[in-house]
Amino acid sequence: MRTLPAVFAAALFLGACRASSPSVTGAPDNLGARTRLPTGRALDPAGISHPLGSLPLTILRAPDRGYVVVLSGFNEQGLQVLNKDGTVRQTLPQAAAFLGAVFAPDGRTLYVSGGNQDVVYRYAWAAGLARLTD
Repeated sequence: MRTLPAVFAAALFLGACRASSPSVTGAPDNLGARTRLPTGRALDPAGISHPLGSLPLTILRAPDRGYVVVLSGFNEQGLQVLNKDGTVRQTLPQAAAFLGAVFAPDGRTLYVSGGNQDVVYRYAWAAGLARLTD
């Protein structure tokens, strides 16, 4: 009969550990709806989040410092130009993309890696916009 108290204590403990859905604290993000991880948990961002292309690999500040270039290299490959406030100014699909992106010293040309295509794309850069060149 000594096992009865142990079984009773275990039942009380397991009853207190009932399954429940994960709770989310904090204010919803700026998109109006929480994005949950596959585990059901949600992250509380330290700042405002903005949707970008899939798998952003490179983030590069433009020479004039008013814009940021983001290179994404998965499903929707290409680059995006973001304004200083983080909103997307321009989206340019690219056949392949990976890690490399750099501005020329004069700040008027942007070079972007072509991933598994073994090419380097050249973009003309002016007024916070990129334009693919030949």
